[in-house]
Order: sequence, then C-alpha cells, then structure tokens
Amino acid sequence: VFLSTVVSLAALFVGGYLLLRAYRRNAETQYRAHHDALTELPNRTLFSDRLQLALSVCKRQHTKLALLFIDLDNLKTINDKHSHQAGDAVLVESARRMQDSIRDSDTIGRVGGDEFIVLLPNVKNESDAIFVAQKILKAVMMPISFEGQELLTSVSIGIALYPDHGLDEVELTNNADVAMYAAKT
Repeated sequence: VFLSTVVSLAALFVGGYLLLRAYRRNAETQYRAHHDALTELPNRTLFSDRLQLALSVCKRQHTKLALLFIDLDNLKTINDKHSHQAGDAVLVESARRMQDSIRDSDTIGRVGGDEFIVLLPNVKNESDAIFVAQKILKAVMMPISFEGQELLTSVSIGIALYPDHGLDEVELTNNADVAMYAAKT
C-alpha cells in the first residue's frame, strides 16, 4: 500500500510538472507570436486586435479614439554610422520612452522596422492626441547613451481620429500614415 501511494504521488508530481512545463511553453509561444522580439511591444497582429476592440467600443459608446503613427527619424544613419547594435539600442530605448509617455489604458505597437503606432482610446478631441504626441516627441529627443556615445534621434508623428479621419482600421491607419509623412516634410 505504501509503495503504491508513493508511486501514485510520484506520478502526480511528474504529471503536474509536465503540465506546467507545457503551459509555460504555450504561454511563451503565444507571447512571442504577439510581441516584437526586440522591444517586447505588441506587434502588428496584437495591435490590430486591440484597435478592433477599441473601435467596437467607440462605435457602441459614440466616443473617439486617436491613432498616432510614429516614424523614428534617422535610424538608418545611426545604423550606418555607429552599428546595428546602436540602432537596436535606440529602438529599445525609444520604445521604452514612448511607453512611459502614454497612459496604462493606451497601447503602443511596433509595426515596422522604425515604425510604431499608438492607440489612444477615449480621447475628447485632437488636442488630447497632440498633447501625447508632444510628450512622446520630447521624450525621444533626449540623448540616448550607447557605449560611451550619445545618440540623437527624433520622431515624426501623424495623427488620425475616429470617426473624424476614418471609420475602420485601414482608413485610420492610412490617414495617420499620410499625416506622419506630412509631418516628416
């Protein structure tokens, strides 16, 4: 009886361990599938999901949201002049600074090499989005230390509001992208 109890407990322990290990692997796989590997921000897939949810809420509650399309300026120059490691450091630090500039209820995603999108749900008007854009711009413009050097970058930001500048993800993203290119010039 004692031996069968020990064997049963050992089997339960091993089974529990294997179950937890499988769960942890699945959670890690899910995380990697929905987050950018370098910055750990939501990727395009997760960002799109959050935007779709926010648009549904806005339509139901007749509220506004803003999208900020952000392009990190001169990343190619930093990569060419200093190194790709320097460029990665600028991306990581810029992403952290942008994240620190938004509310917990907002979402920032990395959607391209040097492109980010910020979702600002529940904004009252364009000035709310401009305020956040200015916070992001100031934060990113601060020098970034890398291996004893100070690297400088800035961002170009385009803003689109739902429903003023688009009624769906594609229209809003395109209009924010067009506004970003206008800001770049």
